[in-house]
Amino acid sequence: MKEEDLYDIVKESFEKEGYYPVKKQPLIRIRGYKPDITGLKGKEVICVEVKPSFDEYSAMAAMTQARVYQFGSTHTYVAFPKSDWHTASKDFRELIVRLCEDHNLGIYTIDYSSRQIDPIIKPKFNANMNLEDYDSVIEQLEGVEWPILANSYPEYVRDICKYIAQNGIPEVIRKELHDKLRIEFLQKYWLKESRSSATQQDAVSNRVKASVDAAMELGLVELKEPDPSEESDKDKLALSYFGQILSEISKEPLNKSDPEPLGDSVRAYFSGFMMKLDVIQKAVDILSKYSKPMLLGQSRCPTCGKTYWDLKELVADSLH
Repeated sequence: MKEEDLYDIVKESFEKEGYYPVKKQPLIRIRGYKPDITGLKGKEVICVEVKPSFDEYSAMAAMTQARVYQFGSTHTYVAFPKSDWHTASKDFRELIVRLCEDHNLGIYTIDYSSRQIDPIIKPKFNANMNLEDYDSVIEQLEGVEWPILANSYPEYVRDICKYIAQNGIPEVIRKELHDKLRIEFLQKYWLKESRSSATQQDAVSNRVKASVDAAMELGLVELKEPDPSEESDKDKLALSYFGQILSEISKEPLNKSDPEPLGDSVRAYFSGFMMKLDVIQKAVDILSKYSKPMLLGQSRCPTCGKTYWDLKELVADSLH
């Protein structure tokens, strides 16, 4: 059985499940590698590495390739013919299941005769997803650059929140914020991997503006008071509650010369916001309602001594 013969079965199954677009190899690239199937649903990106047989060589090769795809996808599968999967020894199948579970990979079997795919195990969210690779895959799938990272980087958004918080700025005019960021941070800071054909001054101004816009689109900086004359440069902006949390969990120093790499906590926080995960909003709302700001584990409940909370328990309580 040829590998390409199985692609259409997986693609058709994804399309029936509401993924759009779904693209076959070699249209999508992640760090130079080409997933066999890549699909998009909302901001969920799923990648599948398909093999025409199931044996030691094909299974190891599939998992090795799939782990690269995890940098640019939210969920990643390996897939094998159903007939080969069921004729393999039980010990070998259990070994591959265990290895995939260890690396957050899912497994599909493909039934050629019925043209259906069945999950053996489902993958967990890719904890090692890289935001730039993920953004690149979104752009390749949709054919356009994803607006919230157009001419910006997550490091800039984080540092804008840290700058506002550390300077204790309750409100600021949009243009004034642009000017402060442009002047107080070194020019080279704003030219990270810049390929702009504009002058350096214009390139910096464009990136500052794009980064503030990205912070606002993510809801980390909010519009406090629009300008009555509808001049957006005169709008009043403020750090939102979620922007304040971001500034607090970020342990990286505010470096105005070179943007510091994202720490694990900030990377996870951004991943949630970029995917618009409702659970983050729900968790904050519920914990705030109960006056238990435990989302980040930075305080202890004075009455019960807990340093964490069962979110399901709080959700159930909040419904009564």
